[in-house]
Amino acid sequence: MTNNARVTRTPLLEPQTIPIKEDRLPFLDGLRGLAAVWVIIAHSLDLSSHDIKYLSRGDIAVDLFMILSGFLMAYHYYLREDREPWGAPKTWFKFYVRRFFRIAPLYYFLLVAFFAWGPAMAQWRLQLAEIFPETYTDPFRFLDYSWQNILAHFTFVYGLFKSYAVRTTMPDWSITLEMQFYWAFPFLMLLFRRYYFVVSTIGLYFVCHKINAFLYHDGYQKPTVLPMGLHFFLMGMLLALFNRYRSDRLKAVIALGLAFWLAWLTQERFVLLIVVVMTALLNPSTIGKPLAGVSKMLSSRLATWLADMSYPAYLLHMGVMMPLAYGCSRYQMFNSLPGILRFLILFALTTTVTYLFSAFLHERIEKRGIIWGKRIVEGL
Repeated sequence: MTNNARVTRTPLLEPQTIPIKEDRLPFLDGLRGLAAVWVIIAHSLDLSSHDIKYLSRGDIAVDLFMILSGFLMAYHYYLREDREPWGAPKTWFKFYVRRFFRIAPLYYFLLVAFFAWGPAMAQWRLQLAEIFPETYTDPFRFLDYSWQNILAHFTFVYGLFKSYAVRTTMPDWSITLEMQFYWAFPFLMLLFRRYYFVVSTIGLYFVCHKINAFLYHDGYQKPTVLPMGLHFFLMGMLLALFNRYRSDRLKAVIALGLAFWLAWLTQERFVLLIVVVMTALLNPSTIGKPLAGVSKMLSSRLATWLADMSYPAYLLHMGVMMPLAYGCSRYQMFNSLPGILRFLILFALTTTVTYLFSAFLHERIEKRGIIWGKRIVEGL
């Protein structure tokens, strides 16, 4: 916490301690669950050789994941700051332990499975491309068993290297980005506190903009290096600041204005819409009233269940979808159907199988990993 003199000198920029009582914001469950479903829809459209405007943009769903991640990391940091001060090295270690055991156990389990599954996936993808050429993907993506690729994936650094960033069956390019954000998050929070969130946000954006120009020119297929996606995480962090500073309207407006500025710079309408919706849902007593029904739906038991399944479903669904798409393509009757029907069939089959397996993985692996992490933290 800062001293009173410092707060007095910089009343508009230095964070104040405003207690946050809510340990959980239920509507976030629905947004997370919908983002996972959106990714499955986009890949189902791709493999069924059909297109629906916006729904085919699974990358926007990943943007939503990143915004939610930035929000939740900052939100829970403020919840814990009294008992886990960020200036203590132990706090950093606890944070890293929690995040590692939240992500790694299930990821490692499926990574081994999909490495073993690689040759079959490559063959199915090639045979599917014979019928729908636009679905073609370089089969080497599924067949790279070099020690460098394996080591890069087990250490989560694969996104830093364009040769390994997209080198498994899983859509795991965003996982390396997420882990990079976790590594950087304590430093980002110190920047927000010490050098103020306004200066930090603007400075980070322009530094990342320069780095991005080089990385995109260098041929990265996906935004797998943190500067390429940091602005989405920052949007979420700024929305958490907006939520924290609700009793200080000027600070809240500054934080929200920066979030909208970053969203506007993406030139994506849906990203801007995401920020608008989250702002409304965070402020239900004012601008959020028209969205009361939406908030209730996003907080429902189904939404909570979809959120619980979102991580295993996200990692698993391509491994389920690929053999299903190949199997369906063996039937001329399926291939001759209108694209929308091919999509609906593939999506229905994929979601059914994916979420059945996801329920098992969530209970047997994901939840146990989270418990292991909590036990380690509690023992510190």
